[in-house]
Amino acid sequence: MRGFLGLVIVGGVLCAGWFGVAQLLRMAPDHLQARGAEVQSLAVAGFPLRFDLALDRPALPAQGWSADAAHLSLPSYWPFHASGTLSGGHTLTRPGATWRMDGPDMPVAATVTPGLVLRAATLQGHDLTLRGPLSGRLGSVALSLSPTDDPLTRAVTLDMDGLNFGGLEILSASVRAQLHFTTAPRLTTRPSLQRIIVARARIDMGATQAEISGTLERGADGQLNGTLPLTVTNWQPLLAQMQQTGLLPPNQAQMVMMMAQGMSNGTTLSLPLNVRASVIYLGPLALFDLGRI
Repeated sequence: MRGFLGLVIVGGVLCAGWFGVAQLLRMAPDHLQARGAEVQSLAVAGFPLRFDLALDRPALPAQGWSADAAHLSLPSYWPFHASGTLSGGHTLTRPGATWRMDGPDMPVAATVTPGLVLRAATLQGHDLTLRGPLSGRLGSVALSLSPTDDPLTRAVTLDMDGLNFGGLEILSASVRAQLHFTTAPRLTTRPSLQRIIVARARIDMGATQAEISGTLERGADGQLNGTLPLTVTNWQPLLAQMQQTGLLPPNQAQMVMMMAQGMSNGTTLSLPLNVRASVIYLGPLALFDLGRI
């Protein structure tokens, strides 16, 4: 009898705990904005073994990111690992440009410590459509964030296949990098990114291959600065294709061609991409604004 009564008491405590946490989660939309995140509404289900969350319009305004919806599931007995999907479209806003990505549900997962330090995360997608200053498509993408021996460092891997960007065909692209933080990245605070080390970034376009490496430092203003050495093998077809697709404006084509010929060694072109105040430059030409981080 005492054993049965004990089980009833424990069960009652666990049930009360689930409903208490669920109520706190339902109140999250009212408190997230102060922590740099937003969600229009949040529903909780899954009693008693899980917390199944349905988020409407999740967003990180400071990062310029938002999504139509997200569905996440956390074990109620260890709510420090979440997995689920991002649904609908995603929007990324940068100075002077807004990008929209649409496609099937994208599987996501994240693991944190009891202190809410982000340890690992993954994201996958396929058959994606890109719209913005340049439109295109993406066959598949896989992104992962994983811990290293240094508690302030996370390793990043990014693999993409089947890119068509502004009419430019890219068979595959990959990035291997490390993110260094001044403090451990927590979900409750904005990450204090200090440095990005790009060990290798590679683009395969069939006849042309490009590789990038280097280090970017984040200043107190949130802007990135540094140099990314770029090596392009068989660069002439790439410039010709960029002219044909309009990625290289006609009034800049001759200057870029002269620069490339002067800095190349036959079919191999090596040159620095300079990053100043988060803008990537090829010589005097501004290519892309990375925005504040």
